[in-house]
Amino acid sequence: MAAAPQNEQYDVLGIVIVSPGGEEGRGGMGTVTRLMAEGLRRDHPGLPVRVIDPRGHGSVAATPWRTARGLLELRAAAGAGANILHLQVSERLSFLRKGAFALAGRALGMTVVLHHHGSELIPFYRSASPGVQRWVRQVARTADLNLALGDLWADFLRAEVEVAPEKVAVLRNGVPDLAEGVTRPPRADAPFKILSVAELSERKGTTQLLEAVAAIARRGVPVEATLAGAGAIAQYAALAERLSISDRTTFTGWVDKDRVRQLLRDAHVLALPSEHEGLPMAIIEAMSLQVPVVATPVGAIPEVFTDGLDCLLVPPRDSDQLGHALERIFRDPAEARAIAARGRETYEANFKVEAFYANLWAFYQRALSSRRAPGASQAARVAPEI
Repeated sequence: MAAAPQNEQYDVLGIVIVSPGGEEGRGGMGTVTRLMAEGLRRDHPGLPVRVIDPRGHGSVAATPWRTARGLLELRAAAGAGANILHLQVSERLSFLRKGAFALAGRALGMTVVLHHHGSELIPFYRSASPGVQRWVRQVARTADLNLALGDLWADFLRAEVEVAPEKVAVLRNGVPDLAEGVTRPPRADAPFKILSVAELSERKGTTQLLEAVAAIARRGVPVEATLAGAGAIAQYAALAERLSISDRTTFTGWVDKDRVRQLLRDAHVLALPSEHEGLPMAIIEAMSLQVPVVATPVGAIPEVFTDGLDCLLVPPRDSDQLGHALERIFRDPAEARAIAARGRETYEANFKVEAFYANLWAFYQRALSSRRAPGASQAARVAPEI
């Protein structure tokens, strides 16, 4: 596919990012939003970058008022010259809220970029009522560009939501190099430390992880598990008690990025046995630090990572295979080091944050060009999918 012309640049006058929690948002979407805002401000000094929280914290009943306030902020930013609206969208109510912002942004003359993070977007759409499906189609088609985390969602947007192919592209996540300035010695000591960085829920495979920890403990592995994330902590702490591993498990609750990085540096393995995922930031961060990863082949994970090469992949909701994969990391340190080293190579080739910033800026140029040159040929307007 032909590259976008290098000598044709369009002015980005200001950027508004709409994301739940704003720059303090949690989870992968919050991390991506912070990285975007920080990188755009650093690489483009003087460029106005505003982050709007459309939902806020506290009572759900107050969400409509916060959304209305966010729309007023958007109008003010557009009035001050902002011409890019970047919407971080998931599924369900997130799509309903961001749809209002998308339509408002177009009415204000802004170029709209819809960035899809929802790991359950496809089942949500397929099970939705005809009215909700029409809304999703309208919002996605209204955007000048839809960015997906992987081919799975990009193909879905083109085929089922019927978004024009030139308005869909893939933008992989990227993270800063956590290994810079850090010496992380090979982990061969006991206890065997398993880390999970995720919301505690069935969707994230928390039950299967605890069952796997219990199984390998019975087989003599000196295991300790740290589950770093918010969610149903009391429920899973009770399960750990029933499995007789409460003395081997630590539930930290939500932790900030600095604490996550320290936990990763201390871990022998990162475990993320999710039933649904997008492109998890925790996996990319672990690979940057050469921490072996055990995960599931869901979402964009099998598109970019290879079982037995740079990670170990096991079926979702299978605690037996999860346990065997974790034990494999413990009992074969040489293989664990090889997987971790190849994970680092995968990170360097695909997930450096500098490449993410460059690709993001190129996509802004692509979206602007599609608005300003509607009569241009497709070859001139479409940048390669990155």
